Amino acid sequence: MLLFLRKNGLALVGITILIAIYLFLASRLRGWLIDDAGISFSYARNLALGYGLVSQPGFPPVEGFSNPAWVFLLSIFSRTGLDIAGIVKPLSVVLTAISIVVLYLAFLRLTDSKFLALVALVGLIAQPAFVIWSVSGLENPLLILLIVVLFYICLLSPTSALAILAGIVSGLTAITRPDGVLYIPLYAILHPKYFKQTLLPSIAAWGSYFVFRLMYYGELVPNTYIMKAEGKLLSKYWLLTLWGRFKSILLGLFGPKYLAAATIAVLLVLLVMLFWKRRIDQRYLVIGVFLIISFGSYLFLPTDWMGEYRFASPLFPFLYVFITLMIADIFCLLKKNNPSVAAGILLLCWLAAMYFVSYAPRLEEFAKNPTVSFYGVRASFYRFTRYSAILKLNHPSVLLP
Repeated sequence: MLLFLRKNGLALVGITILIAIYLFLASRLRGWLIDDAGISFSYARNLALGYGLVSQPGFPPVEGFSNPAWVFLLSIFSRTGLDIAGIVKPLSVVLTAISIVVLYLAFLRLTDSKFLALVALVGLIAQPAFVIWSVSGLENPLLILLIVVLFYICLLSPTSALAILAGIVSGLTAITRPDGVLYIPLYAILHPKYFKQTLLPSIAAWGSYFVFRLMYYGELVPNTYIMKAEGKLLSKYWLLTLWGRFKSILLGLFGPKYLAAATIAVLLVLLVMLFWKRRIDQRYLVIGVFLIISFGSYLFLPTDWMGEYRFASPLFPFLYVFITLMIADIFCLLKKNNPSVAAGILLLCWLAAMYFVSYAPRLEEFAKNPTVSFYGVRASFYRFTRYSAILKLNHPSVLLP
């Protein structure tokens, strides 16, 4: 134990400090949950009470949610008698903290620099969209945890046991959010030898819920897709808004347009240098696959009314890991003394500039004017609940999440 603390003491302190900073930033949103989270809460509560996966007891089943794994997880806590609205933030924070630790361990599979691993995490927790949606009450923290765990598994030396584990994790990812299905083939792509071992459990997990949906709800897709996305994907409107979404996410990642343009130009030049020097190896292949899937799924999905790049949550961990690794390799090419330290200091300076110019103002603005609050909606409907009590109505029609 003492040997472990000697070797990893500073890293543990660093991770603890970063998680504390994340908690501080997340505390700016302690009085907010997105109103859409109430839908998941209702289904989870009714499932826990034995009414089934329905929005209201006694109503016909309609799949008004698109995050089954999150609903199932919340129902477990509801079953114990806990208030879902009260437990969801602590649960989300714990899941996010675990994701931070797993991402740190994953980075150490890419390079042995603990300092650079911490720097990559600084970028992640500084990103306001990551912080905002990790405590929104929606499935984002569970989704990110599963994807980061899958990323870590993909970096380990492949075995049959790991292939099966990757299949289970990717299957759970697929039923956490619809775009999660894109992660099912990743382990097989990176380790083709274990194609069957990884695809069978993932398809079994995802397919089981698909069959359940068909039998229970009588639909091939959730009702949320029918109401919000049917006819929009790959439509003329989708194509017309694609460039806008692309520009928007780049500004969200790299700041105002001139700073973003300069940053992207520098990163592209550095990437070309790594290609020229033949430094692009298996590490970049793994990160690249996750980057392509997460970035591509964000562009593919329709525009989200909730703002702050909710659907881009899985992109953030891999982007900052990729940038950190790339800068570190460039400094190694330049044969500087202590290249990891030099790369880390440069990245921290860049992240500090990004934070004060773009990230911090966005978080502050969202904290002042958040997207529709669950608590505000619930307070409004409490008024109708009081009216129904005064009128002695046995079955009022307004749903209270």
